[in-house]
Amino acid sequence: MISKKETLEVLNDLKAGFPLFYVNVGDEFMPRVVNVWHSHLSGYSYERIQKAVFKLTDIEERTPTIATLIKYINSVPEITVPDGYGSIEEWEKKKAELRR
Repeated sequence: MISKKETLEVLNDLKAGFPLFYVNVGDEFMPRVVNVWHSHLSGYSYERIQKAVFKLTDIEERTPTIATLIKYINSVPEITVPDGYGSIEEWEKKKAELRR
């Protein structure tokens, strides 16, 4: 599931999409912010969260909360990779080949 480093990347993506996202938070407070968001996101895969962030930044106009992001995460289906494929990318490539 998502690591703390990936959680920080998610927060940075949200900050890029929403300029007011934690704009007045100093560097000394960010570790706490990461910990809180990570505690809520730790049950989800990084890939699924990233898809939700992309969808959220396309639709929402207001700065998102943890609850908002989780609603979007739950709207994105979890992709499962069949045995024998090491990553989602490998599986997606194989599916594309099968469609030809």
